[in-house]
Amino acid sequence: MPESVGDGLCPVAGADLREQVVDVALHGVDEVALHGRVHRGSFRRLRIISMVVLAAIIAVVARPGAFPVWLRVEQAVCGVFMLSVVVRTNLRVVRSSMAAVPESSRARSSAH
Repeated sequence: MPESVGDGLCPVAGADLREQVVDVALHGVDEVALHGRVHRGSFRRLRIISMVVLAAIIAVVARPGAFPVWLRVEQAVCGVFMLSVVVRTNLRVVRSSMAAVPESSRARSSAH
């Protein structure tokens, strides 16, 4: 049974989505550390999912009275970290480095 907030009518699903974002981010870090490359599709998913999660967090924090104060504070703290992910993944230098894949990396990635 999902964890509930308030009167039990509003299940909290944000934690599952945050876990998925963290999994995608860790997978990208793992790819870079092990293989020196990142799949552009994974990076694109990280950018999109992080923006969606940030929007959901802002909606939770902005609705007065809909959630307990402790939950809104917790979401605000998570939102600060998620904002950092959104800003860093959307920097021009980061996006351009993900778009420019060397020929040797393309050959290796197509072989796998």
